[in-house]
Amino acid sequence: MLAQLYQRRFGIDERGLLEFPALRHAPAEAPRVLFAHGGDAMRRPRQIRVDHSQFAGKKVVLLARHPADIAVSRYHHLKHRSRDKSRRRLADQPLETFVWAEEGGVASITAFLNQFAALPGVTIIRYEDFLADPRKSLKRLAGAIGVKADGKDIDDAVEFGRLANLRKLERQGYFTSTRLQQARKGDSKSGKVRSGKSGGYRGELGIEAAERIDAYLREHLDPRLGYSDA
Repeated sequence: MLAQLYQRRFGIDERGLLEFPALRHAPAEAPRVLFAHGGDAMRRPRQIRVDHSQFAGKKVVLLARHPADIAVSRYHHLKHRSRDKSRRRLADQPLETFVWAEEGGVASITAFLNQFAALPGVTIIRYEDFLADPRKSLKRLAGAIGVKADGKDIDDAVEFGRLANLRKLERQGYFTSTRLQQARKGDSKSGKVRSGKSGGYRGELGIEAAERIDAYLREHLDPRLGYSDA
């Protein structure tokens, strides 16, 4: 959605999904945005340390998602998209075990989100917010990074970013960025655009396993993230 917004406002090719090198030559009025995983959560919880000084003077947006959905999504990513053989082997274990892995499991994801949620001045926008009200969420995101967009810009970007359209474009090889390309040609499971659901972990893990995660999050997850009642 943001790439389409930049295309409309600044003429930047949306197919590249705002890869940072392309922004070096963008019009001066186009805010420079850098997408980062912040060091990734594939570490033990105690190894995760967010250095606040790295973000001083920057506008920071945390795109959050429910930790259990992140864990399940990572499982499928490693199984079908990862090019790292050692990480791919992590998905050989049962999903129920994987989500509690010492490196990259629910506890690590929780520690990661908590530390970013504590950054001064951070804007927290959730994946679930985009599912519930994409126009409102995109407008808030645009405002947070300094992009002035009117209603038509927002509507067009939202339509472009609908899951059905992204699946179609990914199959067609529309995007030049590898972030939205099938990892293995002809293998639909290796696509980046999957179910696009919220709370899918409950169905994949079952009631008992899901309740264990919910109990952990109620005790450990920062309430500023908005998942306390999940």
